[in-house]
Amino acid sequence: RPKDDDDFIMWDNSAWSELVGLPGIPLNKIVQICGRPDSGKSTCAMEIMTRAQNQGFLVILIDSEGKFSKHRYDRHFKANSSELITINSRLILEAGDEVSKVVEAAKEQDPDCKILIVWDSIAASLSTGDSEKSLLETQQMAAHSKENGRVLRHWINLMEKYKNRETNKGTMAVVLI
Repeated sequence: RPKDDDDFIMWDNSAWSELVGLPGIPLNKIVQICGRPDSGKSTCAMEIMTRAQNQGFLVILIDSEGKFSKHRYDRHFKANSSELITINSRLILEAGDEVSKVVEAAKEQDPDCKILIVWDSIAASLSTGDSEKSLLETQQMAAHSKENGRVLRHWINLMEKYKNRETNKGTMAVVLI
């Protein structure tokens, strides 16, 4: 279990830390934030993204819903949206592949760089089959889950590939909305 400050995207002394009992978002882990529509999930994600940027992380955002507001992010969170890498794809495998390419390129330039991946919203993403078929033609209900699983397993492999072998510390975190 992570315990040192450098094992987290720090957000101590917050409602988050009180709720989950951790000082922030743990590295080398996948964190899922769930809730009702308009309950603050994306706002929470933007706070995490801001904290990650302030701590020197490269932040990659998959904006499946197309609702991310650079203006709101910059103004409300005093953040810098121009430093975000935003992927605007609703297709699960396409978005996952784009993220993986960015991670590989970033790690090639700086093997020690820390990366936060935020997927907002995983529920709004579509499987390849969903995007090509009508409701009557869609037979396989598990296609969405299978594609999500493929992407997440690939990212877990990237987390393992890029963790510091000497210290066994992670350099990546994933937040799913």
